Amino acid sequence: LLWKEWHLSSYLVDGNGRAHCGKRIKVHPGEEVFGGMVQTDASTNTWEVTSTRLKTNETSKYSASLNDAKIDAAYLTVEGMIIYECSAYPSNEGINFYNNTLKSGDGSELKPSWT
Repeated sequence: LLWKEWHLSSYLVDGNGRAHCGKRIKVHPGEEVFGGMVQTDASTNTWEVTSTRLKTNETSKYSASLNDAKIDAAYLTVEGMIIYECSAYPSNEGINFYNNTLKSGDGSELKPSWT
């Protein structure tokens, strides 16, 4: 189960509600990472999720069709799995999201109010 280690992975929930994961990349507390999601084929409603460890440029990707599912929301998330107590998290200033952008299908930037 790789206890006491941190990993970065892209994941995508397909149109049937099943979660699929890309390659797992080991990271360390305090590292900066990048995450993105883009629709790569509108005709098949195919999306690609990318996660990159910026220190080494190692990348985890996953691509799948969402079939008839329509995306009408955007979320910035960090998900912890198999965390049984708060002491499992690194002792630091927390997690910061920055340089967040959301673009429509035509490439124009949207200005959501992130909460």
